[in-house]
Amino acid sequence: METDRVRLLLIGLFVLAALIVVVYVVIGPPGGSACQPSTAGISAPVQNQAQESVRPAPWGKVPLVDVMSGESFTISDFYGRKVVVLTFTVSCPVCTAQQREIIALNRSSGGDFVFIALDIDPNEESGTVRDHIRENNFTGRYAIAPISLTSALIREYGIGAATPAAAPTLIICPGGENQMYEGGLKSAARLKLLLSRCPDGPGS
Repeated sequence: METDRVRLLLIGLFVLAALIVVVYVVIGPPGGSACQPSTAGISAPVQNQAQESVRPAPWGKVPLVDVMSGESFTISDFYGRKVVVLTFTVSCPVCTAQQREIIALNRSSGGDFVFIALDIDPNEESGTVRDHIRENNFTGRYAIAPISLTSALIREYGIGAATPAAAPTLIICPGGENQMYEGGLKSAARLKLLLSRCPDGPGS
C-alpha cells in the first residue's frame, strides 16, 4: 500500500511539472502576457527559400469562407499578387493593433496587396469576427481558420504561426516566395519595407 501511495504521488508530481512547463511555454514567464507585444523588436523571419520555381503550398488550397460576404475562397486564389496573411484572435489586443497597421498600409497604398485575416481561436465564431470587423471598421478577407490549416501553418513555420501575441504575419510574394514574420507588432512602415523586398514577378 505504501508503495502504491508513493507511486501515485510521483505520478501526480510529474503531471504537475508537465502542466507548469506547458503553461510557461504557452503563456510565458511570470509577469508576462500572451497578448502583450514583444519589446525585443522584429525577430528574424522564418523563410521558405525558393528554388528555380516555387510551387504553391498545399495549405493554400484549404477552403475558407469570408465571414462578411459568405463567399468561398482559398489563399491560392490570390497567388500572383502580394498577399499578407495574419493569424489572430479577437480577444488579443496585439492582433487588433496589427490589423490596424496592415489595413492602414493597404488603404494608403491603394490596395497594393491582398489582406487575409485568419481567426485561429476554436472558441470564436463567425458572428464574433463580424462584430470585431464592424466595431473597428476593418477591411480585408476575414475567415475562421480550419484546424487543418492552422496545423499546416505550424508544421511549415513553427508554433509561432499560431501564437497571436507574436502577431504572426505571412507575406507571400507574387512569385510564390514567402516569409513569416513574428516578434510582435509591426508598424505600417515596417510592413511596407518588408513588402518592398518581394522580387519582381507576376502582378508586382
